[in-house]
Amino acid sequence: MQAARSATSGIVLAGGAGRRMGRPKGALSLYNRPVILRASEILRPWCDYVC
Repeated sequence: MQAARSATSGIVLAGGAGRRMGRPKGALSLYNRPVILRASEILRPWCDYVC
């Protein structure tokens, strides 16, 4: 008998006004890609769903 595998969800929280940075934090770039996109790419191999 095998145990049922449950789905794993990953949630990326990004945001904030970024007043000191001069733009919204979610729009900041890392390695020429938006930080929020990079974070979701990192989670994808370990999560069935990334929000």
